[in-house]
Amino acid sequence: MQNTDDIERLAVRFFDAIERGDIDTVRACFAAEAGIWHNTDETIVSVDHTLKVLTGLVTRIKNVRYENRRLSILPEGFWQRHALTGTRASDGAGVRLPCAIFCEVRARRRISLRGTGSHMTKAPKPKSSTKPATATSDWRTEMLDRARAIIMSVHPDITETLKWRGVPVFELDGILCTGETYKAAVKLTFAKGASLPDPKGLFNASLEGNTRRAIDLHEGDTINAAALKALIKAAITANRTALAARKKPVSSAALKSPASRAKAKPTKKPGRA
Repeated sequence: MQNTDDIERLAVRFFDAIERGDIDTVRACFAAEAGIWHNTDETIVSVDHTLKVLTGLVTRIKNVRYENRRLSILPEGFWQRHALTGTRASDGAGVRLPCAIFCEVRARRRISLRGTGSHMTKAPKPKSSTKPATATSDWRTEMLDRARAIIMSVHPDITETLKWRGVPVFELDGILCTGETYKAAVKLTFAKGASLPDPKGLFNASLEGNTRRAIDLHEGDTINAAALKALIKAAITANRTALAARKKPVSSAALKSPASRAKAKPTKKPGRA
């Protein structure tokens, strides 16, 4: 059995290095043959790929911190639940991503298997999934970054937050759209898409519903920036129209009950005979 003190020191070293953006130390924490499993798309990627993703993370997000760390040391490794927080370099917006990581530690006190999102001791058999995937290929990360830049340029008050296991949600007076990353596409889903004008025909997915519409962007696609901006502007208008309708004052007459109106109705005095 391994020394749990050694495992704890490795865990602290690993997460502290990520916070500092010290990729070389992060690499040193992994065994050469290690694999990293993602629960969202159930794929195993290499250490080199993971370090490339981490490099992009610390480049795009400043002041990376693991808040609310709950570290548990196990005989075979360690398990930590936390919220990764930071500030997006592009616009200063806050980022918060709740997550859980299990790391299996074998001989030579190196991480041999890392699971993100779910506790695991071995890699599951891959299967098809409709859940959003983590950014495991550069084209999807770059595609979402391009879409994000276009969306955020429309209005200075648009905000982006991470919800529902890390899905970017763009909002202004309500949700405008989400940016979901799947294996074969980056999907921009508009909350009120069915009611928005789309003269350029950007909507190509989720066309059967009465509320939402989506844009599936595939590898090699070019984003029509002008048309996407027009959709975002229309979504802002739709949100503000709905907000104004909810805030519209109700007249005092409408608030009165039929009984109260009847009591207030003047009655005629009986006339003289």
